[in-house]
Amino acid sequence: MAEYHDYPSLNDNEPFGESVSTSFELNLKTDRYAVVSGFSLNADRRRMVFENAPTNYNLMSEVTISVSTCPGDFTSTAACLFQASNSSTLIFTTKANDPDNWCKLERGKQYYINYILTPEPFTTAPACANPSHSRCAIFYTEAAL
Repeated sequence: MAEYHDYPSLNDNEPFGESVSTSFELNLKTDRYAVVSGFSLNADRRRMVFENAPTNYNLMSEVTISVSTCPGDFTSTAACLFQASNSSTLIFTTKANDPDNWCKLERGKQYYINYILTPEPFTTAPACANPSHSRCAIFYTEAAL
């Protein structure tokens, strides 16, 4: 089952790539995945720096993130598919010649960014760092590159 959100509402009311002083917070139930609309990149490059969530949240263990023109797309048709933990850094670019392991997006194009609390190939049950928790936080800040 999906939860639907708009990116700015989870990112201190700022679109992706517009500020380096925002904190993205998504408190997600383990039996759901999140579909977040309003994701686009209007800069050359941007990175997400994952961190442990503030202490009033339950920590995630792992998350699969996809960026796609389709909501809930965790397949190879997604523009990007990442595995992340509380110490990951993901890099997004609009430059075709940047490294292949960076997420290459079309400048200004609208995407969905999708999150699920299990690693690909989705053979493990979604879980938080503490398996007794049924809701955990995906938390990161943005940085220029």
